[in-house]
Amino acid sequence: MIGVCRDITQRKVAEENLKRFNEELETRVAVRTAELQTANAALWRDMEERKKLEEQLLQAQKMESIGTLAGGVAHDFNNILNIIQAYASVLTEHVDQNREISNSVTVIKQMVQRGSALVQQLLTLARQSGSETFQSVNLNVIIEDMLPLIKETFPKNIELNSILQPDLPPILANKNQIEQALLNLCVNARDAMPHGGRLTLKTRSLDGAAVSHLNDAVAERYVSIEVNDVGVGIDASIRERIFEPFFTTKDRTQGSGLGLSVVYGIVKAHNGLVDVVSEPLAGASFRLYFPADRAELKAELLPQITALQRTPPANDSQTVLIAEDEVNMLYLLEKILSGHGYNVLTATNGQAALETYLRHKEQIGVVLLDMGLPKLSGRDVLLRMKRENSEIKVIVTSGYLEPAIKADLDSAGVQFLYKPYTPEDVFKVLRNVAETVV
Repeated sequence: MIGVCRDITQRKVAEENLKRFNEELETRVAVRTAELQTANAALWRDMEERKKLEEQLLQAQKMESIGTLAGGVAHDFNNILNIIQAYASVLTEHVDQNREISNSVTVIKQMVQRGSALVQQLLTLARQSGSETFQSVNLNVIIEDMLPLIKETFPKNIELNSILQPDLPPILANKNQIEQALLNLCVNARDAMPHGGRLTLKTRSLDGAAVSHLNDAVAERYVSIEVNDVGVGIDASIRERIFEPFFTTKDRTQGSGLGLSVVYGIVKAHNGLVDVVSEPLAGASFRLYFPADRAELKAELLPQITALQRTPPANDSQTVLIAEDEVNMLYLLEKILSGHGYNVLTATNGQAALETYLRHKEQIGVVLLDMGLPKLSGRDVLLRMKRENSEIKVIVTSGYLEPAIKADLDSAGVQFLYKPYTPEDVFKVLRNVAETVV
């Protein structure tokens, strides 16, 4: 009997030990499961963050490629427009007696202007227009100046509000481009509210950490413009494409699809950031972030323009070397300048231009130099000519120049003539160069 009791007691002790072991095991399993769930959640967050960063990088690379392509297209297109405009200007002198031809030439000139404006938008998208000057500007002042224009031109069923942060820090920017970007966003918001609604403009300053979720956020402090509407919103399926040139959900008669692309190009040209928050039927919020202006940044980015000293005009009978690979344009320039008393030498590629200059450098007074020459680029021709004669007078022509190259030309005192130009533009810059002391 005693042995039976002992067995029962031992069995109960064993059962209690087994129960405690099971409880401890379940606790360990629960703790380990919780740890694995936490690690798994963190891993998923990291994967989602990496995926988001990869998408941002791919989008930035795509827009950069599109910008490069747009710059190349704009360069060639400007050459074509330049020839059309120049020949139209020549025709103007001979159509006084024929009203129909005169009207046709007027239409040609108007279309050239439209084409030139389109090219400028492409160059802005490509951030290669190179003619911008940057200065310290206040976004509040820009918005306050634009509000009356927007109120006058937008439908009365659109309520316009502004929430502007007092004492907003300035930014280093091109005022005209910021106005263009802001106007494009407002027009986009207007079109998203065909039956009316509320359009709100906001400004604020914030630390760089607040926009760290955006790619390329490196500035210590940013100043933002926010444009909010209560319109149709943007579907997630097209949100990644809205900044692509010529992409639009509107009817083609309502625009070219370059509005938001130009906004993107302007912001990137200012080392800024773009963020979009939107849901279908819930409106859209476009936020532009610009680095706050600092004295050292301002000194670094402001273009160095050489002041020109004036002397009495030179005689129009000086010799001009024209280096232009577009034969039709070269022929017309030679004919026009020769007709106005200039001695003209021509070259259709960089190598020929350099050789012609070396042969006649004592007689050549001005060089009209296209930057996009074959065989030897206009930039290389300019450098070689400068080595031969540091005081050479050069007029550089091109459909566009990268900002860094344009700044170098400005600091060197080289005149620049944008395509498309008219014969009158050529004569004007020739007179300016003739009056300049190098």
